[in-house]
Amino acid sequence: REEGVAYAIGAGYDWRIGGALIGVSGEIGDVTGVTCATIDRPRQGPASPSIVGRGCASEGRAVFAGLRAGYVIDAKSLVYALGGYANVRASGRFKGEVDGSAIDASGHVDRDGFRVGAGVERSIGSHVALKAEYRLTAVGHDFAGQQHQIVSGLAVRF
Repeated sequence: REEGVAYAIGAGYDWRIGGALIGVSGEIGDVTGVTCATIDRPRQGPASPSIVGRGCASEGRAVFAGLRAGYVIDAKSLVYALGGYANVRASGRFKGEVDGSAIDASGHVDRDGFRVGAGVERSIGSHVALKAEYRLTAVGHDFAGQQHQIVSGLAVRF
């Protein structure tokens, strides 16, 4: 995999109930970077074509909509769990030959699934907090496309 960067912007609303917190949130993001491989596969039988070329795949746009619930530890710290709907766009391109015929094809697929995780927020000002999260996002058929992430961010409260 080539190096890449993940970035996102999100919005949400939290309700405090004593020392507890319940919130809704949404996020849209993108991931840069591409994974490529050279393919040189000879015919392996009458139903198996020969394939020669280069294929590349990337994850792109990611959307999340969900809930979070947490507990206020002290005046500046919050721990929380999150969960909700996730949608990830995967893109691919192949350029080469299939059974001697030139192919130059590309496309994308949107995969639905879910995200769960846990995080911590620490206030660093009256309207600003640093946050760190662990996330598991699972998408696709049988949720086979899994991604584990540790992310950090800056939260601005209005």
